[in-house]
Amino acid sequence: MMFKGIIKAALAGTLLLGLAGTAQSATIEWFSTGVDDSSNALSGGATDTHYTVAFNGGSAQSAVVVDPGHPNWIAPPANSRWIGVSPSNTTDSVGTYTFSTSFDLTGFNLSTAEFSFNWSSDNESVVKLNGTTITSLAHFENGLNAWAQLKSYVYDSDLDLLVDGVNTLTFEVENAVCGGKCLNPTGLLVSGLGGTISAVPVPAALPLLAAALGGLGFLSARRRRASAA
Repeated sequence: MMFKGIIKAALAGTLLLGLAGTAQSATIEWFSTGVDDSSNALSGGATDTHYTVAFNGGSAQSAVVVDPGHPNWIAPPANSRWIGVSPSNTTDSVGTYTFSTSFDLTGFNLSTAEFSFNWSSDNESVVKLNGTTITSLAHFENGLNAWAQLKSYVYDSDLDLLVDGVNTLTFEVENAVCGGKCLNPTGLLVSGLGGTISAVPVPAALPLLAAALGGLGFLSARRRRASAA
């Protein structure tokens, strides 16, 4: 009869605790461009393991920190660096460079998500979250070239674009034709990428119920062995 007592205790605990719960613990890894796993700025030519880049829809490769950057590019804020396909100020092919980064939101309450970032690009860029455009930066905007400014973006959870799992943020950067004789590198700068989100609560009674069911299985198995002896 012991196992019946365990089940009764578990059910009583469930009724008492109701929907009270504790949040699952997890860490969201948001990374600006050109930083290591501790969000410290990398040196020039280093590989940025958090971003990939693909040219004109081709195969993705790891992005690298560009150093030195183009002299007209805006100076990167602390804990961020310009990234591109080549480690130095050079001329890159004209076309579309898609920079991608991902973050895992498994077990989070997506309706509570808040995140933001600042970015600059050479040249114009379109930003997408899981394939849907959320913002853009024109070649010339607010009286400045795209690469000479940092534009801000704040995610609105009403957009309902996040998924329970891996989410992908992409920056599609167009490297335009450079008129005359000039260096024509492409690059992306993302700074201050981060935010907050609540974990999905777990009913506090569930661990007790799970323990009771486990105890029931153990006792049932013991009774079967005793009967067979």
